[in-house]
Amino acid sequence: MSDAYGRPATTNPIKDLLDAEVEIIGRPIRAGFDNKMQQTGVLLHVRSLADVKILKRAAVDHGPSRNADGPSLGRLPRPRQS
Repeated sequence: MSDAYGRPATTNPIKDLLDAEVEIIGRPIRAGFDNKMQQTGVLLHVRSLADVKILKRAAVDHGPSRNADGPSLGRLPRPRQS
């Protein structure tokens, strides 16, 4: 059985993004800056994982994840407010 992208159904799409070069179609919501006004992060609104395209996969296989299901996109940690 495979998913909509032709990958095995057991593949964790979040894990596939680790260290990969990606193109994201979304809307910027907020940017984080430190006390030197250097950008430290960005929060993007992305409708679905289909809006994230992997341009170049990571050169290293990170092995099996601790949580085989991985976090859902709706449960990723939110950046701290400063």
